Amino acid sequence: MLLISMSSLAVEPDVYTPSLGVSGDYIDIIPSFASLPSGLRCACGTTTVFSTSQKFKTHTRSQRHIKWLVDVNANRGNILIENAEQKRLIAEQRIILARLENDLKAKTVTIDCLSRQIAIMQNPEPNVNLLEFD
Repeated sequence: MLLISMSSLAVEPDVYTPSLGVSGDYIDIIPSFASLPSGLRCACGTTTVFSTSQKFKTHTRSQRHIKWLVDVNANRGNILIENAEQKRLIAEQRIILARLENDLKAKTVTIDCLSRQIAIMQNPEPNVNLLEFD
């Protein structure tokens, strides 16, 4: 069994996703950084982790981010199709994982049983007839 202490876990920054505006387009709404103790990473491809709302707001005005947001809006239909495909894939993977977990449990039980049988064969208990004890 693998034990991991909470202090050894690396805390990842949240990933920013734009919000849907009233017109149906994705728009930037700067989130509250009070609930983001590890900062925020933008999905536009930058490697920067933003620690304040002001730094992130400045980033949303960059050409890279603006181009990314335009591309997201242009590919909304593809994003919905990809999302549906990913949901299907996740459901299939959950089924596969459940089967593998069940197989692993069955094999663990078999290994335990065979290990006990081997141990008994290697160290047989002496046959003592207590009625013929002198």
